[in-house]
Amino acid sequence: MKIKTTLNKIYTYKFLDDLILMYPFYSVYMTAKGLSVFQISSLFVLWSLVSLLTNIPTGVFADKYSRKKLLALGQVFKAVSFVPWIIYPHYLGFAIAFILWGIGSALTSGTFEALVYDELKVNNKEQDYVKVIGRAYSFSLIGNLTATLLAGLAILLGFGFIFAASIIVIVLSSIVILTLPETPRFEQVSDQRYLSMLKTGIKRATHNKTIFAIILLAGFIGATYGSLEEYVPLFVYDTGLSLSFVAWAVGATVAAAAFGSFIAHRYEKMSTGNFMIVLISAGFMMFGAGLLGNNLAVLLLVGYTFIIRMLKQIYDGKLQHSITSELRATITSVASFVLELLAILTYLTYGLIADRYNNFIAFAVFGSLTVFVGLIYLVISPRLVSRHEINKK
Repeated sequence: MKIKTTLNKIYTYKFLDDLILMYPFYSVYMTAKGLSVFQISSLFVLWSLVSLLTNIPTGVFADKYSRKKLLALGQVFKAVSFVPWIIYPHYLGFAIAFILWGIGSALTSGTFEALVYDELKVNNKEQDYVKVIGRAYSFSLIGNLTATLLAGLAILLGFGFIFAASIIVIVLSSIVILTLPETPRFEQVSDQRYLSMLKTGIKRATHNKTIFAIILLAGFIGATYGSLEEYVPLFVYDTGLSLSFVAWAVGATVAAAAFGSFIAHRYEKMSTGNFMIVLISAGFMMFGAGLLGNNLAVLLLVGYTFIIRMLKQIYDGKLQHSITSELRATITSVASFVLELLAILTYLTYGLIADRYNNFIAFAVFGSLTVFVGLIYLVISPRLVSRHEINKK
């Protein structure tokens, strides 16, 4: 199969993966069914906890078995997760749904990145990884934005239609990914024992200082971006904008994230020092948004989202380029494990700060933390970055 056709299928898969009409309404739906904000937050933590516990094991499976089939299986779990929402719309039903969704996410996290990298490598195009993965996630975010726009009309047909459409789209995405060829592996691991692979993968991810530093930074960027985006609607609403403007503002942040992913490859050759300066700038934007708490703050959040999403794609690419062993999905899943752990800490910390003060203070605190992390890496990066070490297994 020609690489162009393969990439088009990958892009289609990611577009469908986020074309979920239920996304804009899931918190509203749970509230309508009687759940409190604290209960909803606890479900977010459960969601991340399930992914945390299953990320590394599923990464090992992705190095041992068919990656495209695991991606398809992950979509099946996601589709089935909507069933409890329909037949038992109570806290326990939602909890079961988030557990199933968490397993589905774990099956795709790490697996997808490893599949894309190996597909490029077999075609001698691995240097295009950041460009390709950035475009893939741009299509994912465009799917998210499209779903948000369509959901406003689709909800007129009721939640039953929303659920049915969401399930159908997820199933379609699994069918698309199954049409990909089985990408050849450069080193066979099928004869290795599971525990041996798990131990080796964790060792290679944590013993190389440069790789581990990349994992920590990518995890921090991904966790803050991925967790705080859940609270952007609350932040925007608290500025006094109407619900219509809230939807448009959230759409603007999604569009900014898509654009950041799309152009990330153009800046992957920047020096580490410049990367940290950009990260620090993003932190100041979030800090400023929290301090202002007005319409201008929304523009700062859009700018922050653009930068942080671009950096996430670049550092995900740095991680893939730094892995030279056959345990690519396992090591990538270690990174996802770190991300989910930091996401749980972010949810809990944000909830405590927002309950004690407000959403603006919470965003300002995380903006300050982003600046601090950027400064730390600005100091330690020269000691870590060297071609000799980054190419170690």
